[in-house]
Amino acid sequence: MTNKKSIIATLCLMCGILFADESIVNLQEKLREIADKESKPVVFISTEKIVKQQSYDPFEFFFNNRGGKLTPKEREFKQSALGSGFFYQQKGDEYFIITNNHVVDGMDTVKVSIDDQKEYNATIVGSDSDVDIAVIKIKTKDKLQLAKIGDSSKIKTADLVMAIGNPYGLSHSVTFGIISAIGRPSPDNSKPGYTNFIQTDAAINPGNSGGPLLNISGEVIGINTMIYSQSGGSVGIGFAIPINIAKNIADQLITIGKSEHGWIGITFRELNEDEAEKLGLKQQQFGMLVMQVEKDSPADKAGIKSGDLLLKIGKQKLSRSSDLTVTVGSAKPGDKLSVSILRSGKTIEKTITVGKRSSKSAVENSDNASGEEIERFGFVLSDEKDGVSVRAVEVNSPAARAGFKNGDIITKINSKKIKNIKDVQNALKDVNPGDGTYFFVNRSEDSLILMM
Repeated sequence: MTNKKSIIATLCLMCGILFADESIVNLQEKLREIADKESKPVVFISTEKIVKQQSYDPFEFFFNNRGGKLTPKEREFKQSALGSGFFYQQKGDEYFIITNNHVVDGMDTVKVSIDDQKEYNATIVGSDSDVDIAVIKIKTKDKLQLAKIGDSSKIKTADLVMAIGNPYGLSHSVTFGIISAIGRPSPDNSKPGYTNFIQTDAAINPGNSGGPLLNISGEVIGINTMIYSQSGGSVGIGFAIPINIAKNIADQLITIGKSEHGWIGITFRELNEDEAEKLGLKQQQFGMLVMQVEKDSPADKAGIKSGDLLLKIGKQKLSRSSDLTVTVGSAKPGDKLSVSILRSGKTIEKTITVGKRSSKSAVENSDNASGEEIERFGFVLSDEKDGVSVRAVEVNSPAARAGFKNGDIITKINSKKIKNIKDVQNALKDVNPGDGTYFFVNRSEDSLILMM
């Protein structure tokens, strides 16, 4: 009996090993198939622009015996860059390619090559710098293969993925890994957070930008965009824009030549545990606290008030600030979003009709909406007709100690006139609180100067 059990156990063990080996063989074949078939829609993008610089002749500098002014000479230099992309749509003889905005932004010429054989001149259809997506197109009668588009809402951490692109100009390089995490916020606080990134350990290097991140079925589920690296090369931390977000932008660029982001007109704050406790929300573990609602904004018309805690918008539970900014920013003007709100201990439902974002953020996070230069001073700002308005002042911050109040309008910093938040960021870029910076402020009907 014992011998029979041992024989059965041995056979099962052997079968298990055989099954494992068979699975590995199947995976190997699958990867080869993806690399072979799904590399064809991937393109190599090379760009150039002419940069003009003024320089002085060194001989004139040393041998200018007349003591006159030196005459600068304008010289032109070619600046080139590399990137990746993939065929997304076809309309007649036109093929539309998705890539990153930073691959083609400001470039004079854009060229696309396939399989290192044929090169095409491309034109830029449109771009969105906030999401870092661009669409370019080529015109040809050649029959080219479109990429298979997946659904990034279905991906999970630890899913197998492949990246295809042109790192350092090595065309159609394939790397393999897993999804390390999903829902990563943008590391760039100077831009509206319209993207929750996919993090992957599949090797991504300079030149991969704009190329596809594929699932094990060979479908594009992300656009490889950036890496975290101190050396400039891959250290196993790469980020991709989810394809559902990229598709939304690309479709708008192809259809109307521009992209539009939703806007609801609130300033909000992601609460930590201590802040929730101060507000008597000890058991509340998620939600966004509304700090201010802009008058006549979509949120104001829907009945949202400062002090409301937003729990859910659309189908998205609001655990992180990016959950709100991505949902609103991805919505189109005119879309209706249902919102669950905690107000005075009761959960109520509202419906917001999304507005169109112009120069304002679709939704502003008071933690980072104004950028690092403004955060250091401790106030949150918004653009107004007559200058920049102080929207909120952090307690015990340099701004609070200087006497700033909500509603103050900043019109000038030192000698620089202020028309928008960008002017403030530029004015404060090289100064710190305590340096003796003069702020010219309008408050109600009074004008005053505050120093910090």
